[in-house]
Amino acid sequence: MESVVFICGTYSNLITAIELSTTHKVTVLEINAEIGLPSVSPGHIYNKELLTHYLTPKQIKFLQLYTFEDGFTLRSEWGLKHLAVHAAEKGVEIFTRTRITSCTETEKDFLLEFQGGGPNS
Repeated sequence: MESVVFICGTYSNLITAIELSTTHKVTVLEINAEIGLPSVSPGHIYNKELLTHYLTPKQIKFLQLYTFEDGFTLRSEWGLKHLAVHAAEKGVEIFTRTRITSCTETEKDFLLEFQGGGPNS
């Protein structure tokens, strides 16, 4: 099984990690203590139905979606936290407080070394 590493627990990385989790060994490296913190921007989504593929109705309600002319705003930090839980349930490894110390390209792939979370801390 091929490995995939995502750097940062962003919406796009977490959703892609969830999608790849059935065919790849997936790891997310996050520098912060928790995915979703610190919250630096409001969440925005054009089509709220996209959330139904990844979140429960209760989780979506908790995000407090608010309609405006270009879609919906939401509590971005909680959206990320809910996605991280879903990713972990799908077998994605998530290492918080983790910093990449080096990245080396080999003939076949990349070799990442990191400090912080994970089995080598």
